[in-house]
Amino acid sequence: IFSSPFAGFSLPMYRMFPRKFGKRLFAAYTLVLFAAALLVIKVGQSLKRRGFIQEARFTKEVPCIVLFGDSLTQHSFNPELNGWGAALQHWYGARLDVFNRGLSGYTTRWARQITEAVFCLRQPALLVTVFFGSNDHVAASSRPEYHVPLAEYEANLMAILHAAWAANRCVSQRGLSWRVARSFLPPRLVVITPPPSGRPDRDPMVCRQYAETCKKVAHDFARSSGHPDRVTVLDLHEAVVSLGETRWEEMFHDQLHLSAEGNGLVFQLLKRKIEEFAPELSADSVPFTYPRHTAWAAGEV
Repeated sequence: IFSSPFAGFSLPMYRMFPRKFGKRLFAAYTLVLFAAALLVIKVGQSLKRRGFIQEARFTKEVPCIVLFGDSLTQHSFNPELNGWGAALQHWYGARLDVFNRGLSGYTTRWARQITEAVFCLRQPALLVTVFFGSNDHVAASSRPEYHVPLAEYEANLMAILHAAWAANRCVSQRGLSWRVARSFLPPRLVVITPPPSGRPDRDPMVCRQYAETCKKVAHDFARSSGHPDRVTVLDLHEAVVSLGETRWEEMFHDQLHLSAEGNGLVFQLLKRKIEEFAPELSADSVPFTYPRHTAWAAGEV
């Protein structure tokens, strides 16, 4: 039975044609459809043989790492500044994708509003870095529209961690088959404390309060998550301060944004943190996404 688009009722398909030739035309119509389908199949096979269409055996959901933060994250892909995000992607090579979701000028107040979009991923996330606070602690008297009170910063950061923790639920709902999504494991979280700043509108003592609050939120979230081993803190603030005032000023090219040396420091700290906190995510432990050239050369593929 065929529902004709030109009529308001169902009728046998051959009734669409004149009565005298209805059945013959229907048979011819069916034969043409069959021939067209056969032609499509043959063309597809020919394209595959010629290499225009690749076999689906290499189709795979590539895992990812998400970097979420403000300008210190956005600029992490700047090659002129030895960006720590670009260095991270280079470290992993062809094993996974590193997504830069750094947004210059953002505070946790605004970042909290976009977490659903940021963490609704098409690829399973192995790790997420959360790096906010450098704009939140700016003096209210200087830039009131950017200043986020400490209590609000704490609440916002907790909300962001909850959103990052749920990233793979969205992937799983898309029906992907990679093992992280299949097992519903949340990504590992690395919470990075805001470093000190030499700018006059950012008080060093206030910055330390935000860094300490950042660590507290991370520890509180880890305890409440049920998987405390999957959440850790990278205390960049303490790492920079411990260099000494003269030395730590070299970590920034404008007293706020990381210099090439500062980016190098962040990458080394993050790399070491991953190797200690999640050794299975060390670059040497993550499998390549596609067959290596040696496998092709040896005829093993």
